[in-house]
Amino acid sequence: MEPNRNFLGFFLMCIALASSSSAQETFTNPIIDGNSADPFVGRFGDFYYMLLSTDYEHELTIYKSSEMTNFRNVESKVIFRAPENYQNVWASEMHRMMDGNLYIYFAMGEVGDFNRMWAIRCDDPNDPMGNWSEAIRVIPHLEQPGVDGTILIHNNKYYYVWSGRDGIEGSLPHDSILITEMLDPVTTTTQTTVIRQPLLPWERNVNEGPFFIYNNNVSYLLFAASFTFSEYYCLGLMSIDEGLDPMVASNWWYGPEDGPVFYKNEEEDVWGPGHASFTVSPDGTETWAIYHASDDRERIEHYRVARADKVEWGPDGRPVFPRPHGYYSPQPIPSGQTTITTKTTFTNPIISGDSPDPHVLLLNGTYYLPLATDSATSITIHSSRRLTNFRNSVSRKVFGQNDCITDIWAPELTLINGELYLYLSLKNCSESSHSVYVMKAEDPSNPLGEWGSLVRLLPEVQAQTADGAVMQRNEGRELYFVYESREDPYGLWIAEMTDPMSVNAASRTLLKAPTEGWEGGVANGPAFLQGGNVTYMTYSAGNPGGADYSTALMSIGNELDPLVASNWNVKRDGPVFYRNDEEMVFATGHAGFTTSPDQTEVWMTYHAAEWPDRVFGNRVARVEKIEWDQDGNPVFPRPHGYFSPQPLPRGEA
Repeated sequence: MEPNRNFLGFFLMCIALASSSSAQETFTNPIIDGNSADPFVGRFGDFYYMLLSTDYEHELTIYKSSEMTNFRNVESKVIFRAPENYQNVWASEMHRMMDGNLYIYFAMGEVGDFNRMWAIRCDDPNDPMGNWSEAIRVIPHLEQPGVDGTILIHNNKYYYVWSGRDGIEGSLPHDSILITEMLDPVTTTTQTTVIRQPLLPWERNVNEGPFFIYNNNVSYLLFAASFTFSEYYCLGLMSIDEGLDPMVASNWWYGPEDGPVFYKNEEEDVWGPGHASFTVSPDGTETWAIYHASDDRERIEHYRVARADKVEWGPDGRPVFPRPHGYYSPQPIPSGQTTITTKTTFTNPIISGDSPDPHVLLLNGTYYLPLATDSATSITIHSSRRLTNFRNSVSRKVFGQNDCITDIWAPELTLINGELYLYLSLKNCSESSHSVYVMKAEDPSNPLGEWGSLVRLLPEVQAQTADGAVMQRNEGRELYFVYESREDPYGLWIAEMTDPMSVNAASRTLLKAPTEGWEGGVANGPAFLQGGNVTYMTYSAGNPGGADYSTALMSIGNELDPLVASNWNVKRDGPVFYRNDEEMVFATGHAGFTTSPDQTEVWMTYHAAEWPDRVFGNRVARVEKIEWDQDGNPVFPRPHGYFSPQPLPRGEA
């Protein structure tokens, strides 16, 4: 009997949805990639909307997501652009106001002047992705500077609350929190009250970024304190009970005077957490803080990225804040949130946080990404069924910290004749510079399992050696080791391998010296790609800490001897993969290669930075698809930025 095809399709779909929605029960910060300071997230209808300043703070962009914890690769739209001679579009928030319409409040200033406060209104109050009005000045009777405006609803009245240095009381010494009553969504009374001045040491002369949450008839005000680009940026707390007049400063309860309620987490590299907005879980039972923080203690500006943390409520009804969670600290997803997705695209990067020299291996349907961790003193291998997402993945530290070992570079998994090896470079306390090493997996089918002892390769070479990679020919019967060496002359060297853990040092020869001007005197990070009867080798050139670090190409026919440098065809007119200023992708180097899940496509892994002048510490792993021209040569794309969707690898669910 032929089955009912409609029922069968529905049944299979239900199985797929059930498995996908239950597969991920945790998430990891951040919730979007790239600089995303002063993030606002609100739930309107069935979707979450994030507001961010974009285009160097000249635009407002809105993002729409079904998940509170993921705004990557979602629908987005620029809804406002600063008029000519205006700039510094800051700290936008969306609120439904007393007239039933949606308004976005933000700060903006004329070039050469301070910021003032503005609002725009949505044409359709039920469609935040629709059209918005021109900017309307809020509190126009106050000429003093002001930023970070938000809305308080208290005693069935609406109030505008902001950060400023001046009010009707006169000039204030520092950034303080002020309040005025609203007559309509863009008009206020002329009465202004200062309700908070930064008088405590931990506030460091700054009170800004106010936002309100409500519980048990109490209005709680969270505000940011300390210098905006400091690791000490944090959240303070104050509140007012129902029935009390918020325009009377003495009616407000001030939070604990011994410190903030939400602050840096040194153990998990979360610095400067502040400027929060708040929203609820999909089922409305949980309160969540959306805030920005940096993973780099020394680099806060331009590296403030949006994150989410759940807020509990104490027995006294007051909010209880957690320690902010780092990039590799899973949290339960918000209550009622599903992770069902039908997306056919993804956006770079493929993991969060500094992840230089990424090489991915596909083994038995799972991708494995080894990275140097713990300040480059250990190696952690991440595993994922998806090439495009190693966040929130299963991982294990396979090579632990050792007081004698520092500065691990470029760990690379390689499968040779059914056995699994990990090649890497490191500094040993008994050596004056980096050397290349290898380890063998005890179980070649389990990269997350146990590994054998560390074996040094090329102990005969006293000069620094690094970035070793294995070139395999004749189905692994011929092995060659290519590495960067500071021998004289400096460059990429090649040697024959007697087995995967031994190199014939006597056979080593210089393969490629960085003689071209665009190479900047650097040649490192070799990686291999097979195309027809040709082996292609990419290598990196340029300053590894500079924006022009890039990927170059050379090749050799498989019938030729790779130990003869003249047998290699070198592309000398420039790199094949390099910076993309339009999409803010810099230092595109240290490539590796793998395939799509169905093994019909070749994909390149590499690292890149978001800013040209801040590369080290911010090189993040990404992937790009490699095409092939009619002659069988690889074609490299332009690198894609954080907000540039690409089709998923073929076979990736």
